[in-house]
Amino acid sequence: MRRAAGAVAAGVSALLLAGCMTSSASHPEVPGSPLVPALARGIDDAGYAVFRAAANDTDNTLISPVSIGIAFGMAQAGASGRLAQAIPEAFDLPGEGEQRLEAFRAYEARLSVEPGTTVEDAVGDSVELPTVTLANRVFTDQAFEPRQEYVDTVETWFHGGAEAVPLRTDAGAAAERINAWVSKSTSGQVTDLISPAALAEDSRLVLVNALHMRGAWRDVLDQELTQQQPFTRLDGSEVQAPMMAASETASGVAERPDLVAASLAYAGDSLEMIVIVPDEGAFEQVRGRLDTGLLEEIDASWLDAAPVVRLPRFDASSRVDLGPLLETAVGVEGLFDTPGLDGIGDDLWIGGALHATRIVVDETGTEASAATSVMVEAGSAETDWVEVTADRPFLYVIRDVDTGAALMVGQVLDPTA
Repeated sequence: MRRAAGAVAAGVSALLLAGCMTSSASHPEVPGSPLVPALARGIDDAGYAVFRAAANDTDNTLISPVSIGIAFGMAQAGASGRLAQAIPEAFDLPGEGEQRLEAFRAYEARLSVEPGTTVEDAVGDSVELPTVTLANRVFTDQAFEPRQEYVDTVETWFHGGAEAVPLRTDAGAAAERINAWVSKSTSGQVTDLISPAALAEDSRLVLVNALHMRGAWRDVLDQELTQQQPFTRLDGSEVQAPMMAASETASGVAERPDLVAASLAYAGDSLEMIVIVPDEGAFEQVRGRLDTGLLEEIDASWLDAAPVVRLPRFDASSRVDLGPLLETAVGVEGLFDTPGLDGIGDDLWIGGALHATRIVVDETGTEASAATSVMVEAGSAETDWVEVTADRPFLYVIRDVDTGAALMVGQVLDPTA
């Protein structure tokens, strides 16, 4: 048996390109690409690797594989030389040339759901699906002109418009304008993606991708059933946390030798949150193998059992410097400080990347946001009852049921932090 729960999530990715250089998801229908499943898996695996590298034993952590993947996908569209090899290697991007670009466009189209989109449920009632919008934009320095071919590529394949801002001469004004666009694109969930300090004399271009998801649990959780219960942290200490009764919106439960898991359904069953609760003492071990392989293990283990699921209400945020860990996480060199964005302009390279996220989970659903900035510099079924109670550190994945694409991946070590 399988089903799933409702949410609001927002994600943002930005690529700041500096150099000897420095829309919503209302996309028209596009042909499906046979490469979408492979693209989704490659981006997911890179995202899981980043999560494992970023996660520690003290902080709640959250990253958005989709947001990071699309951001680097836009950079890949202008990459050359070693960088043109490093990005596809890091994200295991399938195909090449227009075939790869078509896969990205189809990937975005498959994930995107316009506001007000409805489907009929099993009894014929109209149900509004979670909204998922993706928006891309190119912000250029007023004194820099990227190659027109690249601007056309971003417009054609990533539906991203272009806008000139004073990246080098007035970093404050440029950051304010970029953040205003980000805030609007994420319904105010992400408001401070770029700081003036992130822009410098070498800044030439900023690529921004925004992901926003909004929906409701398939079955809204009864607030009267939420109770204060102890949550045991990794060090053995306890905190009192509001534990929600989530059985009604659970579509399935699974058991593995070192964990239990539940699928919580969003309205329309197009998205789901997979909650993974490792056995006592096994959290680090399970977290260390969190990837698409583990999700496939769980998918092969759904039980014909009635789910009893309790999940804490939580509000968590995290910030990750991708620069020092991305190459290590995916085992690929040449992503940073490697000249090779000739498709955009001369003597450009990616100098660093930042990722910021937030998630709020309560009885009505989920609200989450993510922001990624990548700086490119110049210089060149029911028989038995199975209980899943997340009263100790747990992992979660919000994913698209159709493609398996992971919109958000996170851990909760303390729901009250």
